Parts: sequence; C-alpha cells; structure tokens
Amino acid sequence: MILDPQSGAIRIIEINPRMASQIANLYRRVDGCDPYGVLLDLAIGDAPQTVRGAGEFRAAASFVFRRFDGRAAGSVPTAEQIAAMHRRYPDARLILYLKRGAGLAREMKWLGSHRYAVLNLGGRDAADLQLRYEAIRRELALDAGAGSVSTSRIASSI
Repeated sequence: MILDPQSGAIRIIEINPRMASQIANLYRRVDGCDPYGVLLDLAIGDAPQTVRGAGEFRAAASFVFRRFDGRAAGSVPTAEQIAAMHRRYPDARLILYLKRGAGLAREMKWLGSHRYAVLNLGGRDAADLQLRYEAIRRELALDAGAGSVSTSRIASSI
C-alpha cells in the first residue's frame, strides 16, 4: 500500500505472494536470516533454522522514493556520488528505477505514481536509521526539484 501525503488517500499498489527482493535483505540486516534459504529449506522438506536479532543492525528499512506528478526523477545521482555514499555507508543498497516515456506513462496510469528509487539501510535503532536515511537523501539529492514526492518506510526492528 502507499499513502498519498497530499490527499491522505491510501491505495493498494500490489498484492504479490512472492517474497519481494527489495525486502529480503532487511531480514538479513536485523535477524541475520536469509529468507530465501528458509524458503529453500521448506521446499526440500528441511526445518528452517532461524535466529532472531543476529543481524548487524537493530533496525532496517526500505525507503521508497515515489512521484505523483507524472514527471521523471528530478535529480539522478552520478556513479561517483553513489560510490562516495557506499564508502560512507557500506551497508546502503540503492536501486534506481529511471523510467521515462511509455514506461513512466504506463506506471502512472496503473498506479497513479511511480517509484524512482529505493534505498535499503540499517541502523542501530529507528532514530539512527532515520538520521542515516536523511544524510544519504541530502547527499544524493534524491528528491531535489521533485514537486510531489513521497518516501515510505518498511521497518523491521527488534
């Protein structure tokens, strides 16, 4: 689901029984658990081995950058900027979805918005996670000149 911050409307954007690859590494960050390994164990009849809280972080989130105005991303980080971000935040995982033309129009028609970036990140706690996210967002200018932008967070913390 997604919340449109301007109208307050909540919309279902996808129902999918598969594990989202965007979310899988959040389990690794907090619990040290590989959810694909758990699924494989179940598929072959083995009992999955899971441990809670064995990950590097106590909190993790997937921050989704989304536009509602039908325009492409306002600012795109360069390879050099992304490399510098990885040196400062080695756990950060940035995925860019740079749609234009027909691909952008199709997503806007189907969803009323389009995501242009996802940032997966870990933190010591929710406050640290938020500070790290804000620093990276500013550093990469991910929502610079974007007009109507929403960032959503899917958090996992123990």
